[in-house]
Amino acid sequence: MHKPISNNTISLLAGGLADTTLCSGAIPHRIKGALATGGTNIPGSYTYQWSSSPDNTTWTDISAANAIQYQPPLLTATTWFRRRAVSGQCSAESGTVKITALPVIANNVISGNQTVCKSDTPQPLAQASGPALSGGNGTFSYLWEQSPDGIVWNAAAGTNNQSNGTYQPPIMTKTMKYRRNVRSGPVDCCISASNVLELVLDSLPVGSTINAGRDTAIFSFDYIVQLSADPPISGGTGKWTIVNGAGSFANDTDNDTKVTGLSKGLNTYLWTVTRGACKMQDQVDVSVFDMVIPEGFSPNNDPGGFNNTFRINGLDLPNQTAELTILNGAGTEVYRTSNNDGNEWNDWDGKNIKGIDLPEGTYYYLLKLTSKGNGQVFKKSGFIVLKRY
Repeated sequence: MHKPISNNTISLLAGGLADTTLCSGAIPHRIKGALATGGTNIPGSYTYQWSSSPDNTTWTDISAANAIQYQPPLLTATTWFRRRAVSGQCSAESGTVKITALPVIANNVISGNQTVCKSDTPQPLAQASGPALSGGNGTFSYLWEQSPDGIVWNAAAGTNNQSNGTYQPPIMTKTMKYRRNVRSGPVDCCISASNVLELVLDSLPVGSTINAGRDTAIFSFDYIVQLSADPPISGGTGKWTIVNGAGSFANDTDNDTKVTGLSKGLNTYLWTVTRGACKMQDQVDVSVFDMVIPEGFSPNNDPGGFNNTFRINGLDLPNQTAELTILNGAGTEVYRTSNNDGNEWNDWDGKNIKGIDLPEGTYYYLLKLTSKGNGQVFKKSGFIVLKRY
């Protein structure tokens, strides 16, 4: 009578979770088996048969798998293995070894190809829209890498392993390629490298600058101003935008443009020149005040020249037609000036039309302004005191 088979035990060549879980398409470690005992107890009388199962229920013998040990092929699905030992009239099935095959990591696709201006910060790199990252055991770790040539790869600068799988590239100094390595499963058994993205460096010509013009204050009734910025550099385009206040641009892409509808007080306009991925910006302030018409003046030719003329602060002669008439107390016209029809505007210096000094006293002025921008007419009248002390 033969004894029952014993010591028919099997295990992976290296124990532990890393050896019982792998990624689909990988080859497991060899399964080793102990020398069975019992049966005939005659050395060499033992035979073995390895079998596999997809569910630990239905078993199929593996062709030509008759050695003490067994090397499984690459696996694409979770599989159980066991060994049958036979000696004489006795046989026994071993315990099982389960090798879990995790699905390969899929959809490791990143988006974010960019052309970025030198010294600008690129947009973050992240998972592309579409199917979500999948596979492995459903939990992922990340490592972003960079390469100047797509051949030699190193860990990307800065924080390169955020748990959300995104990466913020540093300020641009040179063209750089990026990819994302994704790992999942015990001992990172599933690994995937993403597609490669390239961040291309753009730059402006050396010494490029931009100026939106001088800050200015105007005293206006029609709330119109002429802006004059540097023209765009070669290959670039420009655009005006409102930062503060109000206004309507005659042509927001023209560096020399007229603005109407300013608001009283501070108006700030931004001139942006764009070439490729690069931008230059500068802003100009235009403060709008009501016109200031003096109530008197003293044309005494003092050395400092202060208050020697009747000067109206707020005239915008390039954009207005202005007419000023001075009447004496009897209502007789004594002085007139205008910039109409190419005439030169002159502030009243206390002389009459013939250039003779007028006596001290109170005079009456009539001012008429016509906007060249919108045809708006402004009229103002009042008294002015002429003193010669």
